[in-house]
Amino acid sequence: MRKENKNNIETINKELSIAISNITKTINEISKGDYSARLKLRTNNPLLIELESKLNSLADDMQNIIAQYHELAIDISTHYEVLKKISEGDLSVRALEDLKNELTAQLGKLINKGIKNLLVLVGQLKKAEEQDKSNIEYLQDIIEFLPDATFVIDKDKKVIAWNKAIEDLTGVKKTEVIGKGDYAYSVPFYGHKRPALIDLLNASGENIENLFGKIERKSNTIIGEMYIPSIRGGKGAYLWAIASHLFDRNGNRTGAIESIRDITEFKENEQLAINANQKLKLWAKKLEHNTKKLTILNEMGELIQTCMSIDEAYDIISQSMQKLFPSFAGCVYMMNDSKDLLSNVSIWGDHLLSENSFNPNGCWAIRRNKTHISEAGNIAARCKHLSKEFSGNYICLPLIAHGEIIGLLHLQAANDQFLISDLEITGPRQQLAITIAEHISLSLFNIKLRERLREQAVRDHLTGLFNRRYMEETLEREIQRAKRNDSTLGLIMLDIDHFKRFNDTFGHAAGDAILREIASFIKSHIRMEDIASRYGGEEFLITMPDASLEITKERAEKLRQEVKKLMVDHYLKPLGAVTLSCGVSVFPAHGRNGETLIKAADKALYKAKAEGRDKVVVAE
Repeated sequence: MRKENKNNIETINKELSIAISNITKTINEISKGDYSARLKLRTNNPLLIELESKLNSLADDMQNIIAQYHELAIDISTHYEVLKKISEGDLSVRALEDLKNELTAQLGKLINKGIKNLLVLVGQLKKAEEQDKSNIEYLQDIIEFLPDATFVIDKDKKVIAWNKAIEDLTGVKKTEVIGKGDYAYSVPFYGHKRPALIDLLNASGENIENLFGKIERKSNTIIGEMYIPSIRGGKGAYLWAIASHLFDRNGNRTGAIESIRDITEFKENEQLAINANQKLKLWAKKLEHNTKKLTILNEMGELIQTCMSIDEAYDIISQSMQKLFPSFAGCVYMMNDSKDLLSNVSIWGDHLLSENSFNPNGCWAIRRNKTHISEAGNIAARCKHLSKEFSGNYICLPLIAHGEIIGLLHLQAANDQFLISDLEITGPRQQLAITIAEHISLSLFNIKLRERLREQAVRDHLTGLFNRRYMEETLEREIQRAKRNDSTLGLIMLDIDHFKRFNDTFGHAAGDAILREIASFIKSHIRMEDIASRYGGEEFLITMPDASLEITKERAEKLRQEVKKLMVDHYLKPLGAVTLSCGVSVFPAHGRNGETLIKAADKALYKAKAEGRDKVVVAE
């Protein structure tokens, strides 16, 4: 019995071993991609029979999945070809929708729907491009006549506008740059392609901003100042520029615009003032560790720099010099614009014995352009501006700024109450006087320069009257004051009749002479509180605070009558009689702001012209 069981076990083990070998072989064939492989066991073992069934069923499932995969891959390949043609711009293709696989069939429907939407979008884009083209042409027309050098780029950074002003600035015609990208707009300025200010709108990297000078960002706008050495034929120029985004009506960015202004003259004047201030500070620093007198000199320099007017500076010089040279009387003479007269503007000490004004040839220091010292008894080298009663020691120092003589510093020894050593012009005292002269020279020059810059900012260069910008600011300020005080404000707009005839007959120089004479006439016939300005061309505007309609009209009528007595000559040639047409408006009757008041006066002036000129008309 035991032997029979042993034989049965061996038979089962052998059968199991053969089955496992066949199973392993079949699994290997399936794993290698042979999904047709099937397990065939000759056995009555229920477990092996079940295993054979499950393994063969798995192979069947795998074979079905692979067949479906191949079918899906073919469908997807077909869709891929369609998508490829679409990406190449062919919107005439269509994807298959009647496919067995539900997923790929649905994908075909989505592709065809996308093609339909693309066709709609292409139509919209084409329409938008046509609108953009129309907008660009309109923008080009506007930009062409802007006074500042201006160019425009589209969203692809291609130049689409290049106006006349930038042609004049760079010497590059628009035909040479329109339609070009790749930083072509920077070549006329830098000589090579590189980012310009307009490119900083979409960039804020420090390495890019370092390419530029002073940069200021305000929302969607960038303002910058820079020096371009290659512009103006290699002469170089300081440029101020402003760049902003351009948007369509839907708020989409369509490009950018940059306007450029040449500020070289302003920067040179600014640098001149800076250089003068720097020299003053340098000298003040060298002197601050010296004697008490040098401390006074430093204080004098600081006070002069804060002066609001040249007269304040003269007072400070007088007070300081009294402390610096207590044993000397003295004064400062300033040269007039014609360079033919020196006049006393600041005096200190007792009993100054020198003329109030004299011809430059009357001083050896001015004639020789160097310091002149004369000791008592030296009659031969005495300056002619000294009084005959003076016979002591004196020193004259020319005041020179930037190579130009602008005045004279004169010191003369007092007579009685000081020691002989106090009255001598010794080496240290002489050097101090020279230092003071240099200090005063640059200080006064700096103040005059600042006054000249302020004057240029608010004055019309031809007539000397206030310019239009200053007038508009002042008018609004006076209107606000009138509102607070419940007062009135008169406005007179004057126009020279037949001014074009003067220009055509006698030339523009004669026309300028008439404008200057009329300006001088107006200044001499208005109140101190009235503000006269040149509005533009041959038009003038007079602002009259606290003036009623009757007073304003009366003043306009008087100006119209008095101007007829004006005789204008140009190169000794009479230019004929001058008449004025006037328009009058008054706050608040004719307007509650500057713009409406000016329009009212201008309309009245136009009516006076239409009714025969030489007339005063009050605004309706």
